[in-house]
Amino acid sequence: PKLDYLIILLVSYVTVAEDLAKAVLIGTITSALGFAWKQSTSISYTISTTSLNPRNGMPRLPNIKCYNLNGPLFFGSAQQFSSLFNAKEDPETIVIDF
Repeated sequence: PKLDYLIILLVSYVTVAEDLAKAVLIGTITSALGFAWKQSTSISYTISTTSLNPRNGMPRLPNIKCYNLNGPLFFGSAQQFSSLFNAKEDPETIVIDF
């Protein structure tokens, strides 16, 4: 992968230019940031809407919209997660299933 190639080049350069301790620290930080970026873009979802029709004489139940999420949910994916919802079009009752 491109990120691994970049980390190898960066660590090699810093090792020659500075020292090994700094290179290991920079490589670790770069690898952690790359992992967080990759995980933040891997969230997927499906949306389903359920309309429950009760029998005669029973009170009407609300429409329910269900968001089924797949993938890690953490600070890096918060923006993508919040863009899933549309408060103006969503019913009063929603279910978020992880």
